[in-house]
Amino acid sequence: MRAGLLVLVSFATGPAWAQNSDLGFLVGVSPLKSQSTISGGTISSSVDANVQLDYSVQFKETGGWKFYIELPFAIVSHESSRVGPNIVSSERDIIFFTPGVRAKLWLHSRVSIYAAVGGGIASFGVETSTVGSSISSVSKWTTGPAMDFGGGIDFRLTRLLSIRCEGRDYVTRSNAGGFSGAHHAALDVGVGFHF
Repeated sequence: MRAGLLVLVSFATGPAWAQNSDLGFLVGVSPLKSQSTISGGTISSSVDANVQLDYSVQFKETGGWKFYIELPFAIVSHESSRVGPNIVSSERDIIFFTPGVRAKLWLHSRVSIYAAVGGGIASFGVETSTVGSSISSVSKWTTGPAMDFGGGIDFRLTRLLSIRCEGRDYVTRSNAGGFSGAHHAALDVGVGFHF
């Protein structure tokens, strides 16, 4: 019984001493898209936000660089509403899963920069409700290929916790899932937990 408990504790605490993996939780906005306008008797507003959860494991270290396999999972949400002749509410979400590689370079004992690239899938969801001459609601999901690239800076607060700032661009086929363009940029800030 004690031997089993010792093995369990070793597996649970071993990664914390090795510092070879991390879990990041980031939130942010898609740049230049938040707006609110009132004109000609119509009120419209839109907000674009995103959330990212990223797990990574170090697989190589050389010459000051550390290389990780990362598993980022992100949701980019576009919400808009309009009040006018027709009252419209729309929510458009893209869910990304783009496994890839991250390279990190230490600039100081508590500061590092990193670059990342990956590829995987994107799932596009559109939900629109209209109240006008007739009430209607439309909901659909489609899936397609995606890739991402970006970089960031990590400020280590303690051995196990850091503040992270990141810019990342998620790339899909142009107009995939009914979303205009192929680039879905995100600026994030959050925390990193190091194990």
